[in-house]
Amino acid sequence: MYLKRLSFILLSIFFTLSCSNLKTTQEDIDNIIQKMSPEEKIDFIGGYKNFNIRGYDHLDIPEIKFADASVGVRNYGKSTAYPAVINLAASWDKNMAYNVGKAIGAEARIKNVHVMLAPGMNIYRLPLCGRNFEYLGEDPYLAGQIAKEYIIGMQNEGVMATAKHYAANNQEFNRHHVSSDIDERTLHEIYLPAFKTAVQEGKVASIMTSYNLINGIHASEHDYLNNKILKDSWGFDGFIMSDWVSTYDGLACAIGGLDLEMPSGKMMNKETLLPAIKSGKLKESVIDDKIRRILNSYNRFGLFVKPDISKGYILDENFVRKTAIDAARVGIVLLKNEN
Repeated sequence: MYLKRLSFILLSIFFTLSCSNLKTTQEDIDNIIQKMSPEEKIDFIGGYKNFNIRGYDHLDIPEIKFADASVGVRNYGKSTAYPAVINLAASWDKNMAYNVGKAIGAEARIKNVHVMLAPGMNIYRLPLCGRNFEYLGEDPYLAGQIAKEYIIGMQNEGVMATAKHYAANNQEFNRHHVSSDIDERTLHEIYLPAFKTAVQEGKVASIMTSYNLINGIHASEHDYLNNKILKDSWGFDGFIMSDWVSTYDGLACAIGGLDLEMPSGKMMNKETLLPAIKSGKLKESVIDDKIRRILNSYNRFGLFVKPDISKGYILDENFVRKTAIDAARVGIVLLKNEN
């Protein structure tokens, strides 16, 4: 018995030491960034092949891929379709939100999708908003709690979640030009609490900015929302990406806190940012911080060690199917007026 116990302890120590040797440290990540040329750095913070972040084999940076979205895994063949996300809010069921996040995460993982562009979690303020189906209702607390559980369920499967669309996405019509003009109290009491919960309680890996302007400034270049609130005040340590083609000024985005432009470096590119660095308008350390946030997220999810997250993974198809139909059932709400 003693020898058996001793053998177990020694094996445990060996396993722990082996894992620690495989773990990429902050120093390792900083060394990777130092080895990157300015051109490689700027290319890295622009999307690649529409739904990917480019890899650099010579730096051991894996290529990773994204997929839409809140109601199932789009882009890569057949997958389960889930009820509209507003259905989850109608259920008031945190366990179901967790299971839906977990089930979608599981299907993403089997397809080797590293980042899901979900959950959508804006607050309903305009009934005609074209994205209302994928948001979580009118109550900031409810939206935050449902989103948090969805995020935790998904990320426990080893797939990064993305809280979107930050912030105040009230309508789709004229979305590139419309401004949501909001006073400070309304912003912090209505529009931001769900995102704060996603960051501080859900530990979401990524945030996606919205198309619209907020008080006259585009979300993708909004220093106050992205740097001062999200990163500084809330302590968000993940990365901020743009929604697809929702960038309008490359230098403003870089300074305003955007870490990754999707689906490509249309604005945050070498032609725009290299001259800004040389002239002193933009510090190279700002670009380094963007890369560090992305690579730290890779490290958090083990992607340096195992970039193919589908390898050896077995999908529980019964759980996925049961979750999809259960999610539809729990959202059915019956209103009675007995009087």
